[in-house]
Amino acid sequence: MMNRTSPVRRHTRLPVRWPVVYGCDEFLGEGTVLDLTHMGWRVAGCMPVTPGMQLTIRMWPPDKPEQMRVEQATVLWTKGCEFAIDMPEMAPNDYMWVTQFLNRNLGLSLASKTS
Repeated sequence: MMNRTSPVRRHTRLPVRWPVVYGCDEFLGEGTVLDLTHMGWRVAGCMPVTPGMQLTIRMWPPDKPEQMRVEQATVLWTKGCEFAIDMPEMAPNDYMWVTQFLNRNLGLSLASKTS
């Protein structure tokens, strides 16, 4: 049996290059969203984060007329300057936009999102 120290990926990642600003009360960092699934996103950033940290996220997908804002994202893992975030609660219009974006690009149906 294999000893796993990180979560098992269950969803196809979609590569993207979206500008992002992330932070908390202690810092503000800039980076790039590298890929996403409907369960989480991988980011390369300039400020280090730690697993479990709660971040506020602002993203600017090029296909979306306005920014996306997530008030509470949780850092799942880190590897150097890269980290994964889970965003369990997004604004309904942003969630719908991401759902449609993934559906167009991967053929996914996110209506049956499971944890």
